This record gives sequence, C-alpha cells and structure tokens, in this order.
Amino acid sequence: QMLHVYADFAENWLAMPVLRGEKTEAERFPGAESTLCIEAMMQDR
Repeated sequence: QMLHVYADFAENWLAMPVLRGEKTEAERFPGAESTLCIEAMMQDR
C-alpha cells in the first residue's frame, strides 16, 4: 500500500514518472522476504 503512496507522490507532485516493482532475490536487503521499489529513468545531459 505504501508503494502506491510513494509512486503517487513522485508522479503527481514531482512530475516524475516511475515504475513500481519488486527487487530480485539478488537485490533484496539481507534477510528480507521481499523488497518493493519505485524506479525512475532520468535523462543524462
């Protein structure tokens, strides 16, 4: 549920489109059952 709150804030307040998802087993925090994330793609100049 908090994943949607963070994504909503990034998209509607910061005007930054994000992808919501779950980290792979290799990317998870040690001991975690799952790790949720939002990812944003930024253009380099």
